[in-house]
Amino acid sequence: MSGSFKSFGFIQLFILYILFLSSCISSSKVRYLQGNKDSLQTKINIAKVEYPVQNGDNLYIKFSSTEPVTNQVFSPDVYMPNTLGLESKYKDVYIVDNQGNVNLPQMGKFHVGNYHIQQIKDSIELNIQKYFKQTSVDVRLADNYMTILGEVNRSGRYLFDFRDKVTIFELIGMAGDFTYEADRKEVKLLRKLGNETILVTLDLTKKDVLNSPYYYVFPNDVVMVDPLKAVTFGTKSIPVATTLALILSLTTSILVIISYLK
Repeated sequence: MSGSFKSFGFIQLFILYILFLSSCISSSKVRYLQGNKDSLQTKINIAKVEYPVQNGDNLYIKFSSTEPVTNQVFSPDVYMPNTLGLESKYKDVYIVDNQGNVNLPQMGKFHVGNYHIQQIKDSIELNIQKYFKQTSVDVRLADNYMTILGEVNRSGRYLFDFRDKVTIFELIGMAGDFTYEADRKEVKLLRKLGNETILVTLDLTKKDVLNSPYYYVFPNDVVMVDPLKAVTFGTKSIPVATTLALILSLTTSILVIISYLK
């Protein structure tokens, strides 16, 4: 019986050792933006990518003028009907219809679909200043949501108001960072532009991600984070460390039973 317990102890220690090794995740798998350690300062040219306005987006368009009469013409006290219930939150919000147009006061339908925010701003100002001098326009996205799912501390849908894009690290920060076992090397980003849906994979451990056109997260993007290690049983994925702990517990029980039966 003592021999059985010696064998049991050896097996238990061996499994514990394997469990310890498997549960250790190297720092290279969890550190962001890894690169040359010899350089104290790195200059990186971040890709300039602009969000093309889509059908269904909500645009905040505010006209400002030094003339009070002009302000009343373009920003009347009565809410426009095309704000579709957003008037309780914003006064100057216009929804982009299925043809990519917004219905502006005194201007009628104005096409904005697939144009960038700055392009829309410049185009509206160019048209409006033909009739109203000293008038400027502020154009931004309103009710701008992005989603992050999977191995993060607070998965969900997040609001970034008045911004047409944020960095993927800002979204991760809103979600309370990744969990320890998150796979930072294969982060999936799902993006819908017009009738196309794009799925890309990003390696956030490399500095090269800063040069990626997907470094900025657009409205309605979905970021999905898988676990770093997993063993699949049926339809459920369980981390390796948890799996080995279950195996250790089961093995211990079996060996104890065998030792008492001898």
